[in-house]
Amino acid sequence: MENLFAETVETARALARTCDPQTSKDAALKMVKSGALNRQEQWVLRQIENSMFPDFTALEIARGIKDKYYYIIQRRLSGLNDKGKIELTGERRDGCRVWRLVNRKYGN
Repeated sequence: MENLFAETVETARALARTCDPQTSKDAALKMVKSGALNRQEQWVLRQIENSMFPDFTALEIARGIKDKYYYIIQRRLSGLNDKGKIELTGERRDGCRVWRLVNRKYGN
């Protein structure tokens, strides 16, 4: 699969907080170096693109697949936002932030 998201050590630093233990920082770096972060972000983006929602929450996307994927989806949304793939609408629904795809085309 093509690497759409060039990840760096800086990305790993953003995944773990400065106050987190070293094991969390090591795990974040391992996710970046192994490509797991890239694969998860691409998977989440495909799920969003395949949904019929004009806007969405992590919970709505997870319910369309399986609820067990909620935490993976939720954790990858901010990275997709940083990469300009999705954006916040400023709304909240069911206690969740509402997102939308950037440049989504409707009515093809």
